Amino acid sequence: MPVPARTPVIVGRAQIVDTEPDLDNPADPIQLMTRAAAAAVADAGIDASSIDLVGVVAGLFRHPNPGRAIGDALGISASATSVLTTWGGNTPIAFVGELGDRLARGEADMIVMVGGETGLTRAALRKAGLPSPAVIRESPIEEPASWGAALTMGANADVARGGELPRNTYAVFDSARRAAAGHTLDEARDAAAALWAGYSAVAAANPDLAVDAMNADEIREPSPANRMVSWPYTKAMCANNTVDHGGALILTTHERAEALGVPADHRVYLRDLVTAADSDTFLTRADVARVPGLDNAVAALRERWGDLATQWFIVSDLGLTAYSGDDGVTANIRSLTSAEALAGIKVQLLAVNNEILGNAVSDDQGFAR
Repeated sequence: MPVPARTPVIVGRAQIVDTEPDLDNPADPIQLMTRAAAAAVADAGIDASSIDLVGVVAGLFRHPNPGRAIGDALGISASATSVLTTWGGNTPIAFVGELGDRLARGEADMIVMVGGETGLTRAALRKAGLPSPAVIRESPIEEPASWGAALTMGANADVARGGELPRNTYAVFDSARRAAAGHTLDEARDAAAALWAGYSAVAAANPDLAVDAMNADEIREPSPANRMVSWPYTKAMCANNTVDHGGALILTTHERAEALGVPADHRVYLRDLVTAADSDTFLTRADVARVPGLDNAVAALRERWGDLATQWFIVSDLGLTAYSGDDGVTANIRSLTSAEALAGIKVQLLAVNNEILGNAVSDDQGFAR
């Protein structure tokens, strides 16, 4: 079936990561985002003058019109639409969906979406007793268009109890979900650490980053460099905005990508996006062990597309064979290199919703029951 002409597609991307702040010439977020946008334009192989919408994800920076400042630096027409989002942890992915919708509706043909922070430079300047650079540059008086709901961090009762801090509220959610699932404290910590270890492996494989992968034990266990923040979260499990990091995407339509000759392997098509919001106030939730907004989002996707087939690919020396019988599930673990049975390997049985159904450790023959 042919792809509809106005199907949105990502045709360019870039990340800029500075690891050594230059205190003699400190960067500001506008400069960093401009570099990221320019690199994304080059990656897409387009002329910046063809961009008709500049979308900026809001951050800690202050500027009357960051999209226009970035556009002026790149040679984007002054008639291009400038959009600035509101704040929110899920705003970047939701904004991708919004920009895709605008392309599909014919409200834009070529979009650059960009975000960035210079928290590492700010921290270094504070430590040195130096002022942060002024980020408000010459810019037109008109304000950019705004997109997104206002961020509410909790009612007064929540805030008074630390409920506006994600590290606290998420920890309560995790604890409630652990209890509802009947998992022990150690099982919950192991599962969380294993999940974060997967994130760490992805980050370490990113050619734009210079980070080493952390294994589950290093992530889970507190240490002088990995303090406990809010159980079960160690520092390695928490977001870190002390970075000089910018990123940008170029989005267009299938029709435009075809006309530009963008190679098929350089395109990422936007198939669908569903967003949902739960109650802003933590203390008024009827059941903190459930996330009804997420449940509804998944239900909406299934209603539109059915159960989407997925396949996980994992690089490992562990060869696992599972046998299901009347007495349960038995796994056999062997080395793919030597074919020898592996003892002491922790195995978890997961439900389709990733709930842990059971744990076992392989014996000397490599069997886990």
